[in-house]
Amino acid sequence: MSLVVLAAVGGFAAGVITTVAGIGGGISLVALLSLVAEPREVVGLTAPVLMIGNGTRFAMFRGEVDRPAARWLLVGAVPAAIAGALLLPQLPGRAIQIGMGALLLTFVVVQLVRERRDQPPRAEAVAAPVGLPVGIALGGLSATVGGAGPINAPYLHARGLRKGAFAATNAVTNGTVHALKTGVFLVNGILTVGNLGAAAAAAVTVTLGNRVGQAILGRISEEVFVRLLLVAVTIAAVRLLLG
Repeated sequence: MSLVVLAAVGGFAAGVITTVAGIGGGISLVALLSLVAEPREVVGLTAPVLMIGNGTRFAMFRGEVDRPAARWLLVGAVPAAIAGALLLPQLPGRAIQIGMGALLLTFVVVQLVRERRDQPPRAEAVAAPVGLPVGIALGGLSATVGGAGPINAPYLHARGLRKGAFAATNAVTNGTVHALKTGVFLVNGILTVGNLGAAAAAAVTVTLGNRVGQAILGRISEEVFVRLLLVAVTIAAVRLLLG
């Protein structure tokens, strides 16, 4: 399967999964593209696609953003994302590949722990400033391995955010990070003219996936999406870690 076709399929899946399940779109896109592209190329390709995907998702749910959480996340994420994007060309390809595999496997573990842990409802949401170190990790990881869903989601859940509020706050923070990455990658050559066809195909389909996800939100079990995603991501993680 060509990179353009795989990117288009991955973009659509990313849009649907993230809108319905609230998490996993970026992870699924990284997993799919890693089948046919080199590690740096994957990180570069995902940036503009996820920028557009998060932008359209933010437009759909913008009235539900947790503004204090978004502000603190961005204070940490913006400088970390720029620094990580500038550092990426100097990182060994194998190190990026291992980082991707570790990220995917961490995502699976976090989701499984969340499913099995019987947590009582929080009396109150965690303080918004906790988002500062979360944002630093979010920006740095996203710029060097392509995504950081396992980092951002627990903080947003601890803030009490679900469904539309989760999607909106996650979208505005991640969308900003991906926009910054896209700009830096175009300057330092990580994202090249040759990549733009695949990126454009995925950008179109991720928007379509967002709309499809919004249409079925609440009509289909979130568990179904998450379980299928975990199987696929686990396979991709093992492949990346084994080289």
